[in-house]
Amino acid sequence: MLMLNTVNDPFQLSHVACFGRTLREYVEMFNLDLDGLKGKSVLDCASGPASFTAQAHRREINVVACDPIYSLPIDQIMLNAQRDIPACIRETQRHRELFERNSNSEDVDFLEEKLKALSLFADDYKKLDACKRYITASFPHMPFFDESFDIVLCANLLFLYSDVETGGILETSDFDYLFHHRALHEMLRIAKEEVRIYPVVGPNKERHPFIDELLEDKSFAQYDMQFESVQMKDIKGATQMLRIFKI
Repeated sequence: MLMLNTVNDPFQLSHVACFGRTLREYVEMFNLDLDGLKGKSVLDCASGPASFTAQAHRREINVVACDPIYSLPIDQIMLNAQRDIPACIRETQRHRELFERNSNSEDVDFLEEKLKALSLFADDYKKLDACKRYITASFPHMPFFDESFDIVLCANLLFLYSDVETGGILETSDFDYLFHHRALHEMLRIAKEEVRIYPVVGPNKERHPFIDELLEDKSFAQYDMQFESVQMKDIKGATQMLRIFKI
């Protein structure tokens, strides 16, 4: 989940939150055409306890989720999420100016939606064939062949979880520019058609400084990088994704 900082009262986390989004939110973050995805393969990087894979699978969309937390037993994942989801929402209540949600009732609805997503994820994760959909993996080295998936998605990890000094929200972070450079090249290696990343803003609601470095990096010159407005209404200013086409 995206958390931002204010100058006098910084919002910063000590670890990457165990927090998952729903199918609806994925549609809004990435402008997904669910009917158009049928017959395509999708990789969701750093999925966490999101229900996107489970819900997409029900629609006969081939989605694979990957995250380092899938090395943990489901009971531990559930405990982590049940700790982190309410904690994140409590922090957003201290920073109302950064979010579209303005009332406690909206927060309750948001919490219930996230807990429902967690439940859907857990039900799917426990199925006998779940190993085909949930893969233990982390950046910058992923266990997939070149061009294994038509589309690769990454939500609420890159840019967001750099450290505070470089425009992110972690107290201390190993996700420096080199990490982002390698992670993006890895996603492009795996993708057959394109990569989509959300969000692209930093704590000051401006584009994260790493993005301009990536745009100027000659090793990405062969790709078509575009910013595209999205439907997501959660964080003020987080209205675009970065869409990268392999041409």
